[in-house]
Amino acid sequence: MSAPLKHSPLPLDRDAIRAALPEHAVIGREVRVFAETASTSDLARRAAEGGAEEGLVFFAERQTAGRGRRGRTWDSAPGLGLWFSVVLRPLVPRERWSRLALLCAAAVRRGLHATLPELPVQWKWPNDLECGGRKFCGILIEASARYAIAGIGVNALHAAADFAPELRAQATSLALESAAPVERERVAGAILRALDELWQTDWGGASFNAICGELALHSSLLGQRVLLSAGSRTIEGVAEMLDSEGHLGLLLDDGSRLRVTSGDISRCRLKSTED
Repeated sequence: MSAPLKHSPLPLDRDAIRAALPEHAVIGREVRVFAETASTSDLARRAAEGGAEEGLVFFAERQTAGRGRRGRTWDSAPGLGLWFSVVLRPLVPRERWSRLALLCAAAVRRGLHATLPELPVQWKWPNDLECGGRKFCGILIEASARYAIAGIGVNALHAAADFAPELRAQATSLALESAAPVERERVAGAILRALDELWQTDWGGASFNAICGELALHSSLLGQRVLLSAGSRTIEGVAEMLDSEGHLGLLLDDGSRLRVTSGDISRCRLKSTED
């Protein structure tokens, strides 16, 4: 593996990101880059409320209040990642908007395959991407009645020391995992291009089956014994399959099956002979 960059990278080049997209692209039709903001999703939400067209993308070199799922914070170190949010205006029925997280996950995986093909990227249902069981990308979808905001965070140039000590066993970055140099604009452009291609398919209909199949092939959970945390409940079982909506099917110890539409999933720790 190559060592992560030790120096401060150059600021993101908006034109270099946009150059990776075709002229007819919807996603990325306009790209804005900020040195610092509280949250790119807040910028995207205000733009959407003001009537911005879908496909507008906000990047920030640093977020001071980046958000993760379930109210968690997302550490957005300056210059080390790709922190961005996209304005979306889905025309599919509202009940199918839950597909957006999987759509974005597939786009990130495809974009990375195009730019860093040796990277062993896996998808952790429903919103994370990992390498070797360690997370490098998180996705947060926030929706209103008229639009959705897709917030995506990718750890790109981090060294191990850039993560808080309590996160080093759980988090990684593209630079830590890749033997090739990581060019942030190239990766960002490839992700947006893949998202645009998926956005312009019938993802609200039959095309979503192929997206689920693709993610299932690269799932880090399917076939594994997992623990589901849903509110105050914890349920253990084997992650068995994805259904047609991208929901997770668990096989429980009593032989029954559970369809999981939301919740936190973690792999069960293997017990040692000394436990």
